[in-house]
Amino acid sequence: MKSLIDGFFVSVSMYSIIPVKKNIIWDKNSMKYAFCFLPFIGALAGGAELLWLFLCIKLDLDKNLYAAFSTAIPIIITGGIHIDGFLDTADAYFSYADISKKLEILKDPHIGAFSLIYYGILILCEFGLYSQLYSCFKYKYALALSFVISRAMGGLIVVSTKCADGSQSAKIFSENADKNTVKAVLWIIAAVIFVFNGFYYGFFGVFMSAIFIAFYFYYKKMCRVKFGGINGDMAGCFIILSELAALALCCFGGAVI
Repeated sequence: MKSLIDGFFVSVSMYSIIPVKKNIIWDKNSMKYAFCFLPFIGALAGGAELLWLFLCIKLDLDKNLYAAFSTAIPIIITGGIHIDGFLDTADAYFSYADISKKLEILKDPHIGAFSLIYYGILILCEFGLYSQLYSCFKYKYALALSFVISRAMGGLIVVSTKCADGSQSAKIFSENADKNTVKAVLWIIAAVIFVFNGFYYGFFGVFMSAIFIAFYFYYKKMCRVKFGGINGDMAGCFIILSELAALALCCFGGAVI
């Protein structure tokens, strides 16, 4: 039980801005089940997005105000940790260098040109999609749950993929995790949401689940080929891209289906 409680606090302290007790020792016992609670951070982000949407509808607020805060909410709750991974991965990926050079770029704390370019594109896309979504929020629950799925599958990538050379945080979490238990818990969480989406939204829910699963296996392969494995930055980038894909699906799906 202590490992579960400590794992919860480790996950919350690492992947959110929520203050937790300071006396946790980060060791094999406390990190054993930490990834099991990563989807909890997604539930907080998704719940906050829903509450913000309902408030905007209730007060008849402008769609641009809705879009601006909706874009900011996940960043605020997570402290920007996944955005940091997105930026580092963009710099490394678009350098088109060999694997060793890419891994060096991932370790560099400085922001490069590619990260700035693609961060601007990311924010513009999210703002535009949220603005459009405000006029047709048919799939709002699927969108909220996508924050949970992205983290469940992001955790799965780390514990089921070889860590890249020089990986730090991902390797520490992966090596100390009870991998079989973590995989089972995260797949169950993802499967429950997939089933819910399928029953609640029909074809759209099934299609969205298929996209998530396809992207998960594609991204695992890409990390092995382009980087020689996974690290924390790449896992964070996966979460950001998954959230963007879900937002686009909910936006265009609401307009078409």
